[in-house]
Amino acid sequence: MKMMIRSRSILFVFILLLIGQACSFSLGATPTEQTRQPASKESILPTPKPVPPISEALVTFQVDVPANTPPGEGIYLVILDEVTGLMLNPQRYLMQAESAKRYSLRLPFPLGSVVKYRYARQSTSSVDEYTSDGLPVRYRMYYVANPGATQDIVARWRETNFVDKIGYLEGTVTDAKGSGPLSGILVAFGGIQTFTAEDGTYFMKNLPLGTQNLVAFAVDGSYRVFQQGAVIAADVITNAPIQLSKAAQVSLVFVVTVPEGTPPMATVRLAGNLLQLGNTFSDLAVGANTLAERMPVLQKLPDGSYATNLTLPAGADLRYKYTLGDGFWNAEHNARGDFVIRQLIVSDTNKLVQDHIVTWRDGQLSPLSFEYTAPASIPASETISIQFYVYDWTQSIPAWSLGGSNWTYILFSPLKLLKDATLNHRFCHNDQCEGGVSTGG
Repeated sequence: MKMMIRSRSILFVFILLLIGQACSFSLGATPTEQTRQPASKESILPTPKPVPPISEALVTFQVDVPANTPPGEGIYLVILDEVTGLMLNPQRYLMQAESAKRYSLRLPFPLGSVVKYRYARQSTSSVDEYTSDGLPVRYRMYYVANPGATQDIVARWRETNFVDKIGYLEGTVTDAKGSGPLSGILVAFGGIQTFTAEDGTYFMKNLPLGTQNLVAFAVDGSYRVFQQGAVIAADVITNAPIQLSKAAQVSLVFVVTVPEGTPPMATVRLAGNLLQLGNTFSDLAVGANTLAERMPVLQKLPDGSYATNLTLPAGADLRYKYTLGDGFWNAEHNARGDFVIRQLIVSDTNKLVQDHIVTWRDGQLSPLSFEYTAPASIPASETISIQFYVYDWTQSIPAWSLGGSNWTYILFSPLKLLKDATLNHRFCHNDQCEGGVSTGG
């Protein structure tokens, strides 16, 4: 009986979210839910079907480290999570030495993945790689189209000097069908990132010599990922023109069940690695990269689940999570208390994505409640947000309305991670947090 109610509820979700669309959907669910639906004049909604597992491919990472690298220290491949924050949820893998300066490692990834990573070495603490100009490497990129390998070169470490010769890289990124240059495309090469100008051009300087991986990436996924090797020679400008193919747009309906005890006034958001899911592609305070106010908001359904309908590019490597805050604050966790990061390679057909959140908590600590009553002089149109301080002020998060001038926010996580830190807060009006009110521990 419960399964039948659930199936009808999902069908009701689609009718509400997709009314007026002329397309049919291929939906995802379990085989036990298969029933035949009669055709209607408005649309035909096929029975949900299971989404097939994603195929994997082995990728070999090979890196040359500088000759002045201190001996006897481990070299690590660091896989990064841009949704939680590049500094906040890394996965480290010890690499194998092939020679005094070359290291390698093979790892499996789902086909279609866009891997964001960098290198580090372990001394008394972890030491990240830097560019030849002395800037920290945000991340390198590798697109997993099939089993393959990438060659990388660490220009220098944080505390060492760059002593080799340099070269340059330039090019223009254009639409493959001839619609002209593309601006705002992220180009990554050799640990350096830049965005194309209005005329589609990009330029990178002071690059170490040798072959490395060149990737062009549309921050909203609107174009397919481009990847090829590029060779840098001494005092030479290497020209690498890039053509990108437009990605088809498909509709995805996300339906998620939330943990018992989720506050009824809370706002459930979808945080992700694309621009339209809150990713800023910039470094925010305390290692974060996403903004809550830019994330899609899910609507609560009669059965207590939440849903949203998004138009996303086919082929995109979607990394996402559900949250009551942003990618770090109040995001979902698994039963062990670890951050959750989900992955979906967007197919070329419309889909229903059904998820379940295990918990908002990262441990057994009781949640913290914050209350605020706005002054009577404050216009009702003003938004109220809350900002937390841990080593620095983090990005503000929209507070939850209790009606009238009353606002609240309940913090579930990551309290275990912050148990030894000082946590302060302040409420902000229209995200203007300087001089915000109610600062305290």
